[in-house]
Amino acid sequence: FLVRPFLFALHEQPTLIADSREVEEIIVFDALQLLEESIVKQTDIRVADGMVLRNIPYFDLNGHVVWGATAIMLSELREILRRM
Repeated sequence: FLVRPFLFALHEQPTLIADSREVEEIIVFDALQLLEESIVKQTDIRVADGMVLRNIPYFDLNGHVVWGATAIMLSELREILRRM
């Protein structure tokens, strides 16, 4: 898969429409939260057929578990923000 993430700043919250085939949920958060050490955690994740992935790193964004490819992209953004 080819994923092209985009980041942009707006003066007001836009109307967001999720494609249900691609997006489970839209999570709105302040990008500066990524700089907080407390949002990086680990948990067990249950995936298909009851298989459990152990000690998976994730971002806790306003109580939402964000892991996998999305977490990898957020981790890259976090590093960019740290260097600003």
